[in-house]
Amino acid sequence: MNPLRAVAEAALVVETGAASVVRQCPQCGSTDHGRPFLVGSDLQVSIAYAGDVAAIAWGKSPVGIDLELADAVPPVGLDVRGWTRLEALGKAGGAGVRDWPRSLPADLPTELLTLPQAYVGTLAGLALGWRLIESPDQVADQEAERDQDH
Repeated sequence: MNPLRAVAEAALVVETGAASVVRQCPQCGSTDHGRPFLVGSDLQVSIAYAGDVAAIAWGKSPVGIDLELADAVPPVGLDVRGWTRLEALGKAGGAGVRDWPRSLPADLPTELLTLPQAYVGTLAGLALGWRLIESPDQVADQEAERDQDH
């Protein structure tokens, strides 16, 4: 497993109190890829990766988050902001980008994320929270802080 993916999934467990994160592809049934789901929680989640960072989001209803490097080359006809918006909406809709534009839920709110200058990102849906993970040490530090608080 990609180390950043493991860190992002561990951060979702910390933030939501879930037992673990699993995946399942709706097309092929594989658990190696696909939309993430929480075990032990009814919250819905989304994960995005760009460069050496990840972004996670969680909520009581569908959420999607996307993150790209600011200098990434988007698909023809889009700028990077528009691209992250479509990706986030596709994730919130459950189909990712496979069924654009049919799968994009038009009624979900979107917001541009406040990120370091090298990144552009969008959150779709009514998230309870989201977080940028800039290094694996960030999760370990937060887990230690939570343990001290309890």
